[in-house]
Amino acid sequence: MTGLDGRPARVDWKQLPARPCPVAESLDLFGDRWSMLIIRDVMNGVRRFDDLVARLGISRATLADRLRRLTAAGILVTAEYDSGRGRTRTEYRMSARGWDLRHVLIAVREWGDRHVLGAG
Repeated sequence: MTGLDGRPARVDWKQLPARPCPVAESLDLFGDRWSMLIIRDVMNGVRRFDDLVARLGISRATLADRLRRLTAAGILVTAEYDSGRGRTRTEYRMSARGWDLRHVLIAVREWGDRHVLGAG
């Protein structure tokens, strides 16, 4: 598109319609601090609610909320196990979709090693 003088017309970025953004949409699913730490720990084998509470120092209500969201998003799946006291309980595992986030966590870890924690 050109202006009246033949030069390219300036784009008014504020007037363009909003487009779906994969970064923004992904962050809506797992972008808060707790969700990423839950994903990290479940990937590392911490799968039970009480173990996640103890390891992360997260409130039970916040953990329950994030687990619901991550499960609804298909990042985590649930599996039943016997608690040993005759009671069936739920644990959380990574789905195939969730495992695809390992590359994101590795990149964040490497960036943090380099730029946050430093050489020490």
